[in-house]
Formats: sequence, C-alpha cells, structure tokens
Amino acid sequence: MGSNKFGLERHEPGAASDDTIAEFHALMAADSLERRPLDPPTPVEVFTAAARNFPEFIDAAMFLARDQSGAPTGFAMITHRRTANDPHLADTQLWAKPEYRRQGLAAALLEGICDEADKKDFRTLSTTTTEGVGWGQDLCGAVGAKPTHERRTWRLPVAGLDRDQIRIITSQAADRARGYELIDVESPLPDELLAEAVELLQFLSTEPTGGAPTEGSQITTETFRQLEKAWGAMGMGRMWQFARHEDSGSLAGVLDAVWNPAISTAVAQDQAVVRPEFRGRSLGLWMKGCMIDKVLDAWPSASEIRTSTVFPNPAMDSVDERLGFVPYLRTSVWQCQVADVRRWLAAGPS
Repeated sequence: MGSNKFGLERHEPGAASDDTIAEFHALMAADSLERRPLDPPTPVEVFTAAARNFPEFIDAAMFLARDQSGAPTGFAMITHRRTANDPHLADTQLWAKPEYRRQGLAAALLEGICDEADKKDFRTLSTTTTEGVGWGQDLCGAVGAKPTHERRTWRLPVAGLDRDQIRIITSQAADRARGYELIDVESPLPDELLAEAVELLQFLSTEPTGGAPTEGSQITTETFRQLEKAWGAMGMGRMWQFARHEDSGSLAGVLDAVWNPAISTAVAQDQAVVRPEFRGRSLGLWMKGCMIDKVLDAWPSASEIRTSTVFPNPAMDSVDERLGFVPYLRTSVWQCQVADVRRWLAAGPS
C-alpha cells in the first residue's frame, strides 16, 4: 500500500506496539506545534494512555507512512462513532513532515484512508484545518472538500486578570438568573445526575449553532461512562456546572472545564449550552463567570482559560468578550466524498 516512495502501515490504537505509539506521538506532537504553537506537546505517557483506553464505541485506524529508509514521514487517522446518526460519516486527520510535502505523501496517506472507508462503508470524510496552516487547506481544496463551518477559539490569560471585575459581572448576571441554581460536580458524574446530564449533552451535540450543520451522535449513559474512563486514564480533570430551573426542576444549561496539567497549562471550557426556553436570563454569563472563579481556585497553576465556539455565535461571543476572552485561532471543518478523493488519486496528484 502507498506510493513507490512511501510505505504505509495500518495500526489500531489499542493494539499498536509501544515503539509504534512513540513514532505516532512524535509526528502528532509536530503537527500540534504547527497548528498551536503556544501549546506544549502532549507527553508520550498521556498519549499512550489515550491509545490504550480508546472508548469502545469509537472505531479507529491509524496509518504510519515511512520513506524508503524506514523513517516516519507522516500519519493519518480515521475515526467513526458507532453511535453517530450518519453511519457513513468518518472523521479524519492527516499530517506530513514539511520536507515531504507535495511529493506524493498525502496521496499515500489518503489511499489508506479511502481503503479503510471502502472496507467499512464510510462515504463522507470530515476533517479540520487551522487558519494560517495552508498545506491542509490547499489539500482540502484540491480533493474537492467543501468547508461546512468555522470555529473560533478564545483565550483568557490569567496573568493580570481582574477577578473582582469578573465577580461583579457574575453577580449582575446572577440577579437576572433568579429562580435558577448552579450545581457543581466533577467527573465521574454521580449516578443520580447522569441521565439528566446525558440528555442535556445530547441536546448540545445536535443543536444547530451559527449555521453549522448538525452531524449528530447519540450519547448514552454507557458511552458517557466510557468517555469518563478514557479521561481518567489520561489524568484529565473535568469539572461540570449545571443550571437547574428551580420551579420545574429541569436542567437548563451545562458548562464544563477540562484540564490535564501533564499536557497544558491552559484550561478548556468547551461544552456550554442553555436550552432555548431558558435563554435571555444571563445563564451563560453567570455560569461562565462562576466557572472562571472555580477554575482559578481549584487549579491555581493554570496560565489561561480557553473556549471554542462555532463562528459566528453572537450570543456566546458577547459573553466571552465581556469576560475578557480574546481571539486565539480559527479552524475550519470540511467535508468531502470518498468518491471525490478516489478521483483525485486516480488523476495522479503531485
């Protein structure tokens, strides 16, 4: 498999040898450095733990490319959630060392991805590129992929942060959110909250936001517990905040905070949503402000807090800007048909 210049190996994360995992880790660390230069690389121990504890509901295959001397030159990965609403959609990631680009390496990696897709009846491929890293965007355009939506990551540096101002903003939001209470818990979620939490996260995963298509994936209590097991194996701490409507008892919103000090000094706040019937009461602002305070107390060595949203998202963008977040990077999500990639390969890409 692969071009004359490059050989390709297929591996499954849980079955790959320690040496192979180390080779993948080195390539993925270089990929991360190119896309997110402010972030330190994930330690190989954490990467290995993630590979060895892949959730059972995710189908994954990894491809390692080598040159004629046997040196690793690039990697590709294809994953599919068996709980996805679209059984024919798979996510992909691909990266090549800069010195090997435009020499047929992408074609070799894409050949492996297409072979895997054909074997498992995946017809549509999704991938993400980072603004300013042009090789990935150029490749997506060449194979006929179309951008579906953009995401923006914001960052809130801790140094110089005026926590008193954050508390004032949070207090003002709390006044507008009377009739609601906040519930603070950590993973693993308590059994008595699990079913309601999963229902709310299911809503988050399928809600159209900012014009982005909803690919959709079914979240169950079983798959959520599998994810929690994987997070724990990686040493990842995760705090949750739920807003409950006191009169009805319904969960109105959710926000999480994720940190792994072995990977980064940045805390991520990504899963944030308020149900439509409870919006307009500053719940999002209240939750995010409270979570900032909670994060800084629990994880005092964190250097910044980050959050990612579909762009544009005026309501959440306004919340983030008011709390002091500033733009960090933009990413684009693309989709293409496996048949289109096959046609590009058959045409003999350079």
